[in-house]
Amino acid sequence: MSVLRTESALQTEGLTRISANASSVQLLKSKLLENDGSPSVDDNSNIFGEKDSHTIAATLKLLLRDMKEPLLTFNLYYDFLNLGLISNLSERLIVLRALLLQLPQQNYMFLLDLLSFLRDMDLNSDANKMHAANLAIVFAPSLLRAEVQTNDLQQVTQENALSIE
Repeated sequence: MSVLRTESALQTEGLTRISANASSVQLLKSKLLENDGSPSVDDNSNIFGEKDSHTIAATLKLLLRDMKEPLLTFNLYYDFLNLGLISNLSERLIVLRALLLQLPQQNYMFLLDLLSFLRDMDLNSDANKMHAANLAIVFAPSLLRAEVQTNDLQQVTQENALSIE
């Protein structure tokens, strides 16, 4: 994500919202996944080359969306949703910390890096127009989802409301 943390990228309007060229995104995704089906983190700087920020951000979103299991794993799905039901902020943070520590180490480490990037995006929201609520709308469905998808509109609405809180 370091290529998205440059000042110019962080100030790009709609960085994670505006679509990129689909074939460029698929090509970049393929290059990143060449080895064993998981993103390579070994010196990808030359893979990105002259790719624009929107293409790189769109590839990040696609990689997250296409994960077999989301970063906030299926078995913790309802536990994360229930955080929204805890009214006491201190208690909610204690439970959140306990849940995060239950994540696989690789998920936890990537989530920390992603959240740091999203914080940087929010800090530059005057320029990029990606405030925390916009970032939640873009990323929450890829980070936290049920193993079995539902078409029940009431349940989907309730889950989306809890994830944005």
